[in-house]
Amino acid sequence: MNSFNTTDIAKTPAATLDALSQKASDVIDQAQDAAQKVASQVKSEALGLKQDAPKLVDLAADTLKAYTRKGATLAKDASALAREKAGQYAESAADRVRQDPLKAILIAAAAGAAVAIVASYANGKRKDAK
Repeated sequence: MNSFNTTDIAKTPAATLDALSQKASDVIDQAQDAAQKVASQVKSEALGLKQDAPKLVDLAADTLKAYTRKGATLAKDASALAREKAGQYAESAADRVRQDPLKAILIAAAAGAAVAIVASYANGKRKDAK
């Protein structure tokens, strides 16, 4: 017959349970080590960001100042160009008036009459509205 001992049956599940328990303990230790490594890296990165933040703020402020200066320069240049163009147009208009003063007087009178008609019409509308 087969020699089967009841103590062997009892030892086998107990040994299996011990081996599984040890394996679970090893896995838990590895998970704790990995978590500690990640926490340490996160802490290190956070400290690095904390140290770099003032530099990044200074860089952003410097960039903003540079763009502000560039915008002011562009506005000044555009203003100078507009003044120059306005002067050219005024000179051109003065030349045309010198060339044909009667035509200029008639155009000015017509423009004045048009403005007077529009103003009169607008004034009449306001009186009618009351």
